[in-house]
Amino acid sequence: MNKESAKLKRLDIGWYYIKYQLFTKALWFFLIFPFYRWMLQRLIDSTGRVSISSGDYLDFLLTPQGIIALIITIFTWMFLIGLDIHSFIWLSALYQEKRSLPTMSGLIVLSITSLKRLLNPIGFLITLYIALIIPIIRVGFSISMTESFKIPNFIADVIYLNPLYTTAYVVILLILTITTLGSIFFFHFVLLKNQPLIKSLKESFCIVRVHFKIFYT
Repeated sequence: MNKESAKLKRLDIGWYYIKYQLFTKALWFFLIFPFYRWMLQRLIDSTGRVSISSGDYLDFLLTPQGIIALIITIFTWMFLIGLDIHSFIWLSALYQEKRSLPTMSGLIVLSITSLKRLLNPIGFLITLYIALIIPIIRVGFSISMTESFKIPNFIADVIYLNPLYTTAYVVILLILTITTLGSIFFFHFVLLKNQPLIKSLKESFCIVRVHFKIFYT
């Protein structure tokens, strides 16, 4: 492939990805999120509440409705992992292998069906990590639904006003950042190599450790 053909190919896949992002974000904002919010509100209403505040969300989560809401939320996050992360990895792999691009619906189906690898306790923990931890440390792949997530102000104030808590918080953030950087290729091994989740994590840490200077310098 000459330079001109390679440039056209990059423009082609770039435009394809832009269209995919516009389509999936419209799908999220006009269909998935309204339906998700409607289901949560019905569950909240069924407990006699109008809304959930920071003071009673734990009480709500301990109710049957709260457990159902948590399950729905996790599966919604998993769906977004398919739309946001899996699709990007599949598209990158197809480009590197110089294969023809699938239809937009085909890419969505491929990305969503590959989520079956996360349907286990480890997969749920990874989903929680991506949805709640990565937005805080601002490193690695994230999903659109939780990318603006942050520690509540009342908790942050307690942390920053206590030197011991601040030190512990910084240490924890450092550990989480190292963990995230080390597992950056986790989904590549899961999706492209069809490897088990634990093995994919180990392989990712191994390749990052060996080639750290190339990836992060």
